[in-house]
Amino acid sequence: VDVTLPTTAFVTGQQIFAAAGVRLRRPAGLGANIVHQTHQRTLVTVLGAARAKDGLTWWPVRVVLGDSQIEEGWIAQTAPSGEVLLSAV
Repeated sequence: VDVTLPTTAFVTGQQIFAAAGVRLRRPAGLGANIVHQTHQRTLVTVLGAARAKDGLTWWPVRVVLGDSQIEEGWIAQTAPSGEVLLSAV
């Protein structure tokens, strides 16, 4: 089930940080294709409302890579273990 959640933690256009090793996926979900993996704490921009998938909250984000290439996809707010993957600080 793919459900749109109210945007309570982050807002569209907000710049937040993804932890090192976070996987950017397309579409949202643990079984989705990995389009990028962060190698360090990375600034990302929230593109819209969160969605629930696979028991996690996924945010649509844009990331500018080191070569100025842009990737868009989904990152879970927390890992299945509870580790925080996206934060405002």
